[in-house]
Amino acid sequence: MIRLSLLFMLTLITLKMAAQQQYDTFFKDSTLRMDLILAGNDKSMQVYLHAYSKSEGWAGRRHNLSNQQNLGHGLAVMRDAATGEIIYSTVCSALFSEWQATDEAKEVQKAFQQVLLFPFPKKKAFITIEFRGYDGVYHTYLQAPVDPSDLLIRPKSEMTYKKEVIQKNGSSAQCVDIVYVAEGYTEGEQDKFFADARRLNADLFAHEPFDKLKNKFNVTAVAAVSSESGTSHPGKGVWKNTLLDAHYDTFYSSRYLMSNQMIAINDAIAGVPYEQIIVVVNTPVYGGGGIFNSHTMISADDKLSNIIVVHEFAHAFAGLADEYYYPGDVMENFYNKKIEPWEENITTLVDFDRKWKDMLPKDAAIPTKLTENSKLTLGVYEGGGYATLGIYRPMQDCRMNTNKAKTFCPVCQRALIRVVDYLTK
Repeated sequence: MIRLSLLFMLTLITLKMAAQQQYDTFFKDSTLRMDLILAGNDKSMQVYLHAYSKSEGWAGRRHNLSNQQNLGHGLAVMRDAATGEIIYSTVCSALFSEWQATDEAKEVQKAFQQVLLFPFPKKKAFITIEFRGYDGVYHTYLQAPVDPSDLLIRPKSEMTYKKEVIQKNGSSAQCVDIVYVAEGYTEGEQDKFFADARRLNADLFAHEPFDKLKNKFNVTAVAAVSSESGTSHPGKGVWKNTLLDAHYDTFYSSRYLMSNQMIAINDAIAGVPYEQIIVVVNTPVYGGGGIFNSHTMISADDKLSNIIVVHEFAHAFAGLADEYYYPGDVMENFYNKKIEPWEENITTLVDFDRKWKDMLPKDAAIPTKLTENSKLTLGVYEGGGYATLGIYRPMQDCRMNTNKAKTFCPVCQRALIRVVDYLTK
């Protein structure tokens, strides 16, 4: 037993060394930030390179460099220019993709900001940006060269905002780095922001499975300063001059609190290690949002903020889908029911084998009938992803469904654990 354990440890050390060697072959210990503009309407999309910038240090993974989990609407691949070899890939979703499903997108062309992070290459490379169509197939929208000696790659120095390390459990290579950033807090409200960030972080890590994974996360808070306190609420005729331009009524949904200023958000935390961004908005009104591998936004002082931050972070961190649905919802056809969604916690049954079928008893009914006895039973229940029919969720209730659920269902917990493992092991 001792020999087997020693062999396992030696194998693990060898794999980690090989991963580090591969990283060192292609990359510096720096970050390449790629600012993009996504533009179009409900039927078209264009992707434009806005700018590159560089900051010291790399907080992302140094292993699984060319492997990704096939999550998200978007895929960004960096290749070595000389050989064409894939040296890094990352996945994402975009606020623009959600907007395309709205009625407004049928009437007007709009542009949205997107920011992607890459390890900084030592040699010339090129980045390919792809997004899934409604058919689930990736389509290429941009291929952009990267020359590490390009004099127009702007260096980003650390901002001078006050900072607080909330928890530190290891190096960025060993842990996931979360940064909380202030929105709508004036210079005189920085202490309030740090207290809000600490409270919301405690709420997040009080939930399974985050409570058991806390030692896998580093957390920093950045007290970015706004000219005015609070946030914009267009539906109430309220407009505020804030650093990150967050506002309610995103896509004309009163509780959808988001910002299209991704460049400003990333500028505010320049120089701080981060993989996940949580924007804390200085408001007592219910609201928030989460975009996979982009950012989470949450109202600081609503009575349900302790729950909403967990739900929205699950969107941004693991790409979990909303499991709720309402008859006649405007998002009823957000998912193409002829293909399998990429999110791990919903299914159309088109390819259920790669979802949570392995977690069910062999004799489980698929789909599963809703009964009083099945309330706490893992199954395949119709209704989810905003659709009453044709999309199925794992349990009758879950943190991704209602605010009454006390925890994530087993399928969502497994998905969250998988992402942590992918980023840290």
